Amino acid sequence: FVGVSPAVRQALLDARSGFTPDNTVAITNAIDIERAEAAQLDRNRARSELGLPEDATVVGAIGRLVPVKGHAHLLRAFADVAPRFASAQLVIIGEGRERTALEALIRQLGLAARVRLPGNIPDALRYMRAFDVFAMPSLREGLGLALMEGMSGRLPVIGSDIPAMRDLVRGAGGTLVAPGDEPALAAALARWLGASPDERESGGRIASEYLQRNHSIADYRNAYRNLVDETLRLNLERAA
Repeated sequence: FVGVSPAVRQALLDARSGFTPDNTVAITNAIDIERAEAAQLDRNRARSELGLPEDATVVGAIGRLVPVKGHAHLLRAFADVAPRFASAQLVIIGEGRERTALEALIRQLGLAARVRLPGNIPDALRYMRAFDVFAMPSLREGLGLALMEGMSGRLPVIGSDIPAMRDLVRGAGGTLVAPGDEPALAAALARWLGASPDERESGGRIASEYLQRNHSIADYRNAYRNLVDETLRLNLERAA
């Protein structure tokens, strides 16, 4: 059995349903970083297609519009800091059953001019460079591939302090917040919105370098190849 992260492997072991340290391994998910980077539009074109001002400071998120993704918490945290950052904008790319509730919350918070919900955009990864900061406030996740995609865009990241994302955010030099903790999320947003462009660029570089070292598609494929080879070897030994 393969868990897509150490956290998933541990969850399987904790289930005590036949998963053991001997038959359950972790092979951390990965993305094709070179392909992801090549797919991304340059900053100006990405912003133009999303209708974003060139001089805005943009917090981006990508994910289904469902409660577990924590977007309502992100909106309330953004509303708390928006008055301090006149150029700040928030974009959440995705679609789902919570759209109507989120749209109502945006109106209630007076954020209609500051928040965009462009819906489900095919290959949303293309627009990563439109953002200055990537936020993933999920309440639960298996791994969080969107977070890796944010790192591939050389963005500083904000993520929930949950098992599946903790090591990713720490390794990327990002900011961890307790899931659903809106004051902490607001503080994280303020940290990166208030940072200089050079500081955000440095944060994004650290995230990208971590991704390259730890989540390359080549290492991922090698790990599965080694697992298959080792399993075949053990089965042949047992058969002999």
